[in-house]
Formats: sequence, structure tokens, C-alpha cells
Amino acid sequence: MFLVTLDNRATALDAKTGKELWATKTGEINPGEAATAAPFVAKGHVFVGISGGELRRRGPIAALDKNSDKIDYVAYSTGPDKDVRIDQEPPEAAFQPHVWRA
Repeated sequence: MFLVTLDNRATALDAKTGKELWATKTGEINPGEAATAAPFVAKGHVFVGISGGELRRRGPIAALDKNSDKIDYVAYSTGPDKDVRIDQEPPEAAFQPHVWRA
């Protein structure tokens, strides 16, 4: 079981005992970052989004290894391609005229 707290702490709990398995900090509350949404689990990662755009934060999302407190990578909702993790060209098919016809 995974949860996040408003002060950006991601935590894994044993579902049977409630014992904390690991916890890690994913953001800084003082400059205006806050974890306000439930974590999302997929492909061995726990994804934790951070809000704070109204306070000029960049909207990071951290991908944590679900079996440890290790942050595998962080991506942002704004900024240069390398920070947003756009690291490949879109498929050419996306730009064909038939894709955009209603």
C-alpha cells in the first residue's frame, strides 16, 4: 500500500500489518510544493506528482522504485525537453492527414 502526505513524503506500508516499509521525501513544502494527489503504481514504479504551479513550481513527478525508497527519475510538466523527458521523436504516423480527420 502506498500513500503520500501533504509535505511530500511518499510511504510504502505493509497492507497486512500497517508497518512502514520505506518512506522518502519527494519535494520541498516551503517553496510551495505539495503532494495533493494519490500515488499511481505501474510497471514497478510508484509515481508521485507534486503541485505548486500557482507558486511558480515546475510540477515535478517522481518515479520511485516500488520496492525501495529510491527515486529512479524525476520529470517536470514544464521546461526543456530533457526535463520533461521527451527523448524521442513522435511517430511519423501522428502527422499524417488521416489522423486529424473527424
